[in-house]
Amino acid sequence: FLYFWQGQDNAFNWKYTFFPLVIGGIWSSINLYFLYQNIKIQKQREIISIHTQYQKSLVELVDEVRQKQHDYKNHLNALYGLAQLENPNQTQQELATYLDQYIDTIQNTDQILNIKDPILSALIYSKKKVAQSHGIEFELIFVNEIPHYPLRKYELVEVIGNLLDNAIEGIQGNGKNFDGQPKISISLGMEENKKFIQVKNTFFNPHQVSPKQLFEKSFSTKEGSNRGYGLYLVKKIIDSYGGHITISMDSVFSIEIIFKT
Repeated sequence: FLYFWQGQDNAFNWKYTFFPLVIGGIWSSINLYFLYQNIKIQKQREIISIHTQYQKSLVELVDEVRQKQHDYKNHLNALYGLAQLENPNQTQQELATYLDQYIDTIQNTDQILNIKDPILSALIYSKKKVAQSHGIEFELIFVNEIPHYPLRKYELVEVIGNLLDNAIEGIQGNGKNFDGQPKISISLGMEENKKFIQVKNTFFNPHQVSPKQLFEKSFSTKEGSNRGYGLYLVKKIIDSYGGHITISMDSVFSIEIIFKT
């Protein structure tokens, strides 16, 4: 009888030990599932937010192309009028100047249109317009073809957006110290065994800031709250993908992101 009682007691203890473990495991699985779904929903919201944010810029880009197409006939008429000038030397000079200016305007837009990702096109177009509104020359350079970077779309937007914002703000903050035309250039492409993103801007360093300081959280040479997070977030994203960042600071500030292939 004692053996029987002990057997029942062991079975009783086993059930009360096993079932809580099962219930706990199921509860943990449910929590993990909902956590995964919440993360997934958050990522989708970020992508939707990016599309909404740059949809207006994409519409403006399309409108600019339509405007250029509409003005094409006017440009032809202008060129025809210049060709009728009696002085050959003046004609040649005027034609060359006019064509150089016109080609520059359409070339920059055409390059942006060559970007297959519409969100990236809209992002670069919107930053170009901001730069130009501050009198900053904006140059877009492709080296070979634009690669597929190992970043989610919203992360690529955050990285390039922050780099260009930093370049624009850097020029605005030190505009009086520049000789000549302030300029920003962004290069995208592939070389040998690397994919890269490079942003350059005319630069003046009155604070004697070191490259390491630029990536510190909350560090900024600019006044105001919510400063100093742009390059910190860039580094955090790039580090998570095993990328490499190099900075050079001379008359031109250059920051290059490299992904080995």
